Amino acid sequence: MHRLNTVVQLRTPTVAIAIALFCVAPGPFAQESLLPSTLVADPEAIELPAIRSAGEVRIYADETRAVPARIEKAAIDGPYARFFHVLVPAERPGVVRVATRPDRVEAGSYDLRVHADGQQIVVPVLATLADEETIIERDAEMLGQTEEAVRIRYGLAKPLWRENLEISLPDSYTEGAILTLDLEPHPNRWFTWVVNDIAVLEGHGENVLRLPLDEVGPLKLAVEVRDNGAVVAGWEGALRVDPEPAIPIRRRANETFRLMAPDGFERYEWRVDDEILSREQTCAFRFPKPGAYDIECRALDPENPDAAAKRLFRRITWRAEIR
Repeated sequence: MHRLNTVVQLRTPTVAIAIALFCVAPGPFAQESLLPSTLVADPEAIELPAIRSAGEVRIYADETRAVPARIEKAAIDGPYARFFHVLVPAERPGVVRVATRPDRVEAGSYDLRVHADGQQIVVPVLATLADEETIIERDAEMLGQTEEAVRIRYGLAKPLWRENLEISLPDSYTEGAILTLDLEPHPNRWFTWVVNDIAVLEGHGENVLRLPLDEVGPLKLAVEVRDNGAVVAGWEGALRVDPEPAIPIRRRANETFRLMAPDGFERYEWRVDDEILSREQTCAFRFPKPGAYDIECRALDPENPDAAAKRLFRRITWRAEIR
């Protein structure tokens, strides 16, 4: 197959100016006060007595309980977020509602972390599931199983021990790398891998996670392992994904030069000033005026409708100094 290499002439230079304020802009919760929180929760804890149950808490700005707090974010800590639905109703200021996910919830105590008014407060969520005993008795008789087997079936039996998972992560990875986490294989165990609070892979025997790192920024990772419906192991970790360092090049004004993207990808995008200039593996450039230009190439495979397919990605940048 013949490739058409496009020569792109750029008429005006882009002088890159580094402004520290923009480069380190904090996230929405990075500026939370270091002072003790004045937030108050009413009630102090949410109790969920059944597999299908919901509860809510109202967060106030201070102990006077006169003004509801402005909720910015609310979530269950760790990999257990998948046990619940968390909702912040826009029409009810200060209210956070938590509901069980009947197919996943397990008896235990969990932390609901609420960010509001630049502060945060932790509200205990007590999933006692105490009302399920009558249901367990009924279903055990109907299914012809023991009550303990039914508890395990519904995720209500928690073992008294947990396996320790040892996974070592570096502080950072480079964008475009493939992160591989490999646990001891257990064909009959159910593995759930969670990335930034979203389950990305789960199933029996899914003990290996291969994750293309195609977004720059912090990355939260977690895995939960179940055996016969009960959690037997878990792990949480975090790292930072850094952009690949820019490659410096020097050229003269009106000099034509070519750059080539790496092999092994099916689709390419060459960009300057976030404008796509070419979709070929190689691209030619000619800058008429001196200045500093940032050239970016994004290499990736085609979009695949198969949700299980892992998309490869790499972003390469060149820092062109035109004299």
